[in-house]
Amino acid sequence: ALAARAAEPRAPEATAGREVVPGHRFVVARVRAYPAEWLVVYRDGDRVQVVPVDDHPLRGSADEALAEEGLQAESRARCGLADWVGVGVFDDARPTGRIPASLLEAVRLRCAAVAGSRLEPSAVERSVDTSAAYRDLIEMLQRAVSELRTPGSKREPEPPASAQAPTRFEDPSRDRDASSRVGYALAAGLTLAVLGLGLWSAHLAIELDKATQPYVTPAGQAVDVVFGETGRGVELSVGSANPRVVLRLSLARIAVRPSYRLELLSETSQQVIWRSGSVARDAELSLVLPTRLLAPGEYRLRIFAADAEASDAPIAEETLRVRRQPR
Repeated sequence: ALAARAAEPRAPEATAGREVVPGHRFVVARVRAYPAEWLVVYRDGDRVQVVPVDDHPLRGSADEALAEEGLQAESRARCGLADWVGVGVFDDARPTGRIPASLLEAVRLRCAAVAGSRLEPSAVERSVDTSAAYRDLIEMLQRAVSELRTPGSKREPEPPASAQAPTRFEDPSRDRDASSRVGYALAAGLTLAVLGLGLWSAHLAIELDKATQPYVTPAGQAVDVVFGETGRGVELSVGSANPRVVLRLSLARIAVRPSYRLELLSETSQQVIWRSGSVARDAELSLVLPTRLLAPGEYRLRIFAADAEASDAPIAEETLRVRRQPR
């Protein structure tokens, strides 16, 4: 979505400095390292604090999700890369919109938590933060930040006093939920649950707005995936009418091991976009996928042994074909 907006024709008029205000987003055409937008967080005179915004699915502990109406996936404000630049860098920028005051406040709180080393990463966030794919993403965004700066400009070691984040963040109990938000769009948006006689383990990883409460999904909505059965794959039709898909994973036909782990591979990018932890063996596993985070295309769901003698080769795998329903 952001890449498409970046490719749109630029309005002929330049952005006047007075229009560069907190909450506004811009595309700067000369920044080519990564297709990011730039969100203005604070302004102090002729300097502004900005954070890059993109819609890559990986979301670490320093990132704030920005839900946008009309888009199938959230964008992320990369608060760990907040920087102060001269307002002149936006003279030729194209405005792409603005975010609500509530989201701007959330971004400011996240930036303050990063600056004050007050983040409290969850296990999932730590996994994302240390993943190779996420490090590669941040490196590309760092290059984009460098391109954004005007020639010869210097990074501000500290923001102006008038632009400090709200002091109420100092109360650790106020925003504990916000600071523990998980994000891994698909990875942190997947819920792995183990089903035997009943649901006895849930929410190894889940996106922010479902992180604090379990939810019940009708069994009739489940799609069967039988590992070890030769077939043509599984078709998943997703849309606004079905916000999540439950995959009922049968392990009856694969090698018996004490524990397993799952991973989801995108056939398009050939990258592993989610990986579970170790899961004790049971007859069935249930994987809950939030469909708004699934781009149309093919994925491979693979299962591995997770015990000490496990190899790197999957025990079994199945193809998932995602098709989006017309509106």
